[in-house]
Amino acid sequence: MRILLLLFIILTAFACKRQASDQSLFGSWKVSSLLKDGTSIVQNTNDTLIITFSNNKTVSVKLEINSCSGNFTLTDNTLEINPLLCTLACCDSEFSSDLLYTLQRIDSYHFSGEDLTLAGDSDRVIRCSPH
Repeated sequence: MRILLLLFIILTAFACKRQASDQSLFGSWKVSSLLKDGTSIVQNTNDTLIITFSNNKTVSVKLEINSCSGNFTLTDNTLEINPLLCTLACCDSEFSSDLLYTLQRIDSYHFSGEDLTLAGDSDRVIRCSPH
């Protein structure tokens, strides 16, 4: 019985490890929060802010009113987002402006559980959850 329990624990550990390494940046992510300057965490209260990374190396951002798109380069956990082109229909929130500003400064990403963290210079961080 102990051998079966030990075998189960080992197999479970390897299965969890394999699942974590299979995580992919590709897909849609709901923006949860933004660390603006290393000290100010701003929670997103709007469910419409979505970042989508596609396999063809394009990124799109859906804001409250406008949308943006562009290209990105991915090497290991290094991420570089090229300048985004956005529609200018009207006025998005200050949070959206901060999000776009921060996206242009992202240089890495990592996962914490199912959540995605995009990190950049000047202590700027975007936290996302699966959409």
